[in-house]
Amino acid sequence: MHEHISNQRKDYAHKVSRKFVNQYGFIAYENLNVLDMVKNHHIAKSIVDAFWNVYIVVNMVGTFKTGT
Repeated sequence: MHEHISNQRKDYAHKVSRKFVNQYGFIAYENLNVLDMVKNHHIAKSIVDAFWNVYIVVNMVGTFKTGT
């Protein structure tokens, strides 16, 4: 089950990444201090559950492959 969810997240990251690479000429990322952000117990689960690192890596690879 965990592998299935992981695969779904990676697939979604690839699809969103491709859309952004095709749509925008410049993509910037903010360097966030995630450890301090998860100290807020109201949003910690959402932050930890997010797949931002996977998305950023997929987006960088997709951008590199397209040469943009």
